[in-house]
This record gives sequence, C-alpha cells and structure tokens, in this order.
Amino acid sequence: MDVVGQVVTIGAVVIGALTTHLTNHMLERQRVRHVLLTRWDERKLETYAVYIDAVRTCIYSAVALYEARTGLAQSPHPDGRLAEHLTDAEGARSRAFERVMLLAHEDVIEAAHAVNTATKAVDWRARGTTDGPLASGAS
Repeated sequence: MDVVGQVVTIGAVVIGALTTHLTNHMLERQRVRHVLLTRWDERKLETYAVYIDAVRTCIYSAVALYEARTGLAQSPHPDGRLAEHLTDAEGARSRAFERVMLLAHEDVIEAAHAVNTATKAVDWRARGTTDGPLASGAS
C-alpha cells in the first residue's frame, strides 16, 4: 500500500506540474498577443495623429498662400516661399497617408481618400490652379 500511495502522489505531482506549465504557457501567449495588439493600436493612433496634423498643416499653408496671392492678408514670406511650404506640407501629408493605408481598415482608408480630395481642392484653389468655391469640387 505504501508503494501505491507514493505512485499516486508522484502521478498527482506530475499531472499538477503539467497542468501548471500548460496554464502558464497559455496565459503567456495570451499576454503576448494582447501586448502586440496594444502596440498596433498605439501605432495606428500615432499614424492617424500624424496624418491629421499633416492635413492641418496643408490647409494652413494653403490658406496662407491663398490670402497672400489674393491680397486678403499680408505675409512676411514671399508667395514663392509660401508655395514651397505648401509643397513640403503636401509631401508630408502624402507620406502620412501612405502609412495610414498600411495600417488602417478599409473604411478609414476611404475616409482618408475623401480628406485627401478635399485637401487637394484647397491646395489647387490656393495655387490658383482652379477657381470658384470649394463646393464645386476639384475641377
């Protein structure tokens, strides 16, 4: 009886150790998955923030160029320098949009395309490429 009791005890310890190992392994995998998802969420949020900031910079630069070009406001910079600022801002917006396309879902990408279309319309009006109100589209 003493040997049977020891075998049962050893078996119970082995089963307990295996169960503990498997449970810890599964919990660790779940934790790692959660960390990876959180990192991607943080990366997406950062990407969206950079994109929105780039869009705001484009619009601000376009308004400054438009106001200077049409005489609505005085600018300390010549029109050529304002156009350079707008070109640089457009480049940054384009690069930020590419990052959005890599990380975002389809509905976010579609919204970003609409924002890009609106931003380009503002840009074209500011440069004098097109005339008329913005509501008429980018024609």
